[in-house]
Amino acid sequence: MLPDFPNARELPQQFLREFYEMVRNKASGMLQSIKPLPLHEGHRIVLQRLDGSIDDQPLQKMRSSIRLDREDFEQRGMVAVLHAFASAARDAAEQQMRFFFHRFNELVEEAGQTLDAGGETFTFDLFMKAFEMIDIDFDENGRPQFPTFVSSNADLAERIGKWLGSDEHRKRFETFIEKKRVAWRDRESNRKLVS
Repeated sequence: MLPDFPNARELPQQFLREFYEMVRNKASGMLQSIKPLPLHEGHRIVLQRLDGSIDDQPLQKMRSSIRLDREDFEQRGMVAVLHAFASAARDAAEQQMRFFFHRFNELVEEAGQTLDAGGETFTFDLFMKAFEMIDIDFDENGRPQFPTFVSSNADLAERIGKWLGSDEHRKRFETFIEKKRVAWRDRESNRKLVS
């Protein structure tokens, strides 16, 4: 019988775990910017919102398989293994993204925070109307902390940049931001601090 070398076995396992996580994180797009919270046990997640309401959700099962073809492994070796792990990691990221946006859509619908453009082209007025529906926080220097925009429209950022590049739209946006700054100061001054 051959001797067992646990440390030698653990090294490739650790490498493959880290490789899998790296690919999954990269494939998960904007989800990688959300700080993960460990869940040590249980079958559900209970979230208490700032308004005191409770959201009690069962955990969702997500599965991803690692499939390694014997002939592919014989021909390409470790490259085939990495390809199989990367494919499984991308599948896991896709499932997480689908679940996230499905659940996010449910929550904003429940909160009445959706804006139906009725098939209209996305205009600066619609952009402003959507922005008015959200609270904006400001940092210690008074700079707005804008939310993350996610869109399937590849040219949206360019379009918003052009709008804000025009004097008329920029002035309107700056006036709007000043109103949001006043609202933020009011929220902060009315906040109850825990002692």
